Amino acid sequence: MPQTSLAGGLDAYRKRVADPKQRARILASVEDLLVRKLYLADQSPGNDAHTRQALHRIQIARAAHDETLEGKNLVQILTSRRKPVTIRNGAELLIELVGHGVTGINHTLEVQPGGDVDRVMTDPHTAIASDGSVFKFGVGNPHPRSYGCYPRVLGHYVRTRGVLKLENAIRKMTSLPARRLNWHNRGQLATGPSPM
Repeated sequence: MPQTSLAGGLDAYRKRVADPKQRARILASVEDLLVRKLYLADQSPGNDAHTRQALHRIQIARAAHDETLEGKNLVQILTSRRKPVTIRNGAELLIELVGHGVTGINHTLEVQPGGDVDRVMTDPHTAIASDGSVFKFGVGNPHPRSYGCYPRVLGHYVRTRGVLKLENAIRKMTSLPARRLNWHNRGQLATGPSPM
């Protein structure tokens, strides 16, 4: 959502989207964000598959007002409501969901070819970390990065594909990020207590 539409909290947001002129501006901004953020260059009617693919990437992580929405993406929700899967309808749905207080909305992008990811993963300077939020376990449907960053690396890139050796992956997840952050005496196993 455009940050200006969220200024002042949820009640202020609801007032804005209830006003037709402000809602139209917010809708145009959300549509623009969807097009730019999800790399949609062509909104023509012949581009339905690309639109579906883009809206499929936006998933509801937490919806206290309607838990049946959790884990569903915008395509699934629009389809269940018998609405055409368009950028406009996706934007309208996002505006509605935010109005209900849904803040757990995730989008996933797969924009790097596998070979590029492999090259980045094997670079000795690449640290592996996550910026995922912490959620109460079993509540909602959080983005995979909240719990799956490290298991993905160890399972997919170490065990299944052999892109990284186990000891190198562990270093990239522990001592390398600690060293980058200047966290001395962190990220390594050593005897004795850790000085604070």
